[in-house]
Amino acid sequence: MDAVSASRGKELRALAARAAASSTSGVLVLARPGAPAFELAREVHALSTRASRPFVHVRCAHEREDPSGALARAGEGALFLESVEWLSEAAQEALARELALQRERKGGA
Repeated sequence: MDAVSASRGKELRALAARAAASSTSGVLVLARPGAPAFELAREVHALSTRASRPFVHVRCAHEREDPSGALARAGEGALFLESVEWLSEAAQEALARELALQRERKGGA
């Protein structure tokens, strides 16, 4: 990638981060392997109204913790699940249930 492409990519990422940070909804960051998903998630969090709240990073391929605990630690902050596909099917289902319960408690659809 040349310097112009890299610079343009950073500009687009910053624009996307600002747009996502202004949302009152949750933000889902999807990226190809090697893409700066973690950096984008941190940037969105830092620019959001929740910046003073926790940012919890779970490396699912390395940590075998129940993701529901990480969700509780994040509270009203942000939860970044790296390599979520490494979680067991049961752990992914438990996480999906907990996210749905939180959305219901907040009056979401």
